[in-house]
Amino acid sequence: MVRLRALELADLEQVVAIHNADPVLYKVSVEQFVDDFATLPPHLAHRFTVAESEGEVVGWVDLQNDAGAYHPQKFMLHLSVPASHRRRGIGGALFQAALDQARALDGLSMRVQVREDDAGSLAFARTRGFEVTKTDFASTLDLASFSWPEVALPRGVRIGMLAEVDSPEVRRAMHDAFSVIRLDTPRSEPPTPISFEFFDEHIAGNKDLLPLATPLALVGDTVVGFTGCFRTEDTGVAEQWLTGVRREHRGQGLALALKVACISALKGQGYSKLMTDNDTRNAPMLAVNTKLGFVRGQAVHSMALQLEAGG
Repeated sequence: MVRLRALELADLEQVVAIHNADPVLYKVSVEQFVDDFATLPPHLAHRFTVAESEGEVVGWVDLQNDAGAYHPQKFMLHLSVPASHRRRGIGGALFQAALDQARALDGLSMRVQVREDDAGSLAFARTRGFEVTKTDFASTLDLASFSWPEVALPRGVRIGMLAEVDSPEVRRAMHDAFSVIRLDTPRSEPPTPISFEFFDEHIAGNKDLLPLATPLALVGDTVVGFTGCFRTEDTGVAEQWLTGVRREHRGQGLALALKVACISALKGQGYSKLMTDNDTRNAPMLAVNTKLGFVRGQAVHSMALQLEAGG
């Protein structure tokens, strides 16, 4: 018999194992969730429900608000059931639990990510009214075979790794650039401001960020571009974060220079693979990645379900 209940900390190892057996994009860790529970503000808190059968977690769902596109009535949905327990109504029951939560909060929409090659999950989502609104390409770069000449920088621009130039002032300048650049990034929902305090703790100060592979493009004390990498749960594999350049400095090869600096640093640190994902509408960045040798993998759909608030 399967019963639904609230998450307990002791469940996290099973929750993570279920997710990591078939992740949509990236694997997660118990430590990441524990950190979230300790540091996320209440309006961004996880809302976990787990399905349990004979003492085993056989599925879970999480309803959460998006920090970068915050709206109190719009939610991200994460639902995972291991292959051995599918087609038993567990996913449907977990979805209904999340839907009831969203409606109790006067929800307007729920959004979920599904891989294009996951026919079962796509059918599950479509049957429940979700529609594709955005698609990203997942891409991978083999670092062992990567070789690129040094990229010339525009006059007055220098590149420094975060680990080398880090200071409270630099983090403020990085946040200023981030706040402007992210407005031009294709998104599922309109972007909302991210405070410096949140950026400092959860991005620049994230324990998984690789500061020796996070290059900043600087003109004096102003950050005009950046990229960055995070370690993943797979040994030797890094995840590339947002790469961006201020509008007035675009068209000068800075995005390419930043990526090359990041990739070269990762290779020097012994990493073997770099993963990233880009919106299919982001033609300039997709062109840079193709030029560098990234190989596109599966597409990932962002799918939305519109709700009637209070309904």
